[in-house]
Amino acid sequence: MTALGADHVIDYTSEDFTRNGKTYDVIFDVVSKAHYSRSLASLKPEGCYLLGAPSLLQMLRSVCSGLFSKKKVYVELASHSTTDLNYLKGQIEQGAIRSMIDKRFSLEQAAEAHRYIDSDRKAGSVVLSLVRDQLNTQ
Repeated sequence: MTALGADHVIDYTSEDFTRNGKTYDVIFDVVSKAHYSRSLASLKPEGCYLLGAPSLLQMLRSVCSGLFSKKKVYVELASHSTTDLNYLKGQIEQGAIRSMIDKRFSLEQAAEAHRYIDSDRKAGSVVLSLVRDQLNTQ
């Protein structure tokens, strides 16, 4: 995240920011692992809580949160429209968006890749590499 411009990054596996007594202008929970209510309590009075991978319950709670507080909760689901995907493609080609690849696995290692993702240790994207010969044999 610091490579992407964040001023301060907290590794949720080693520190619970919701229990350190600090308050924040913005909390961007990339993997939605933080405790929802404590995250809201860790925001400054008009802070923003951004959920990068919200659960259904978090999406429902985000609607209610705005009714009782000036704190804002933002939930955005990915769009799959051709226009949006072409925009993203252009941003990537211009270098405005960079992917953060954590690990690469071969197709034969797909089960291992899933275990790695489920372990909550990944720090970026996990890539499955497909060999062209494998695609032509099917």
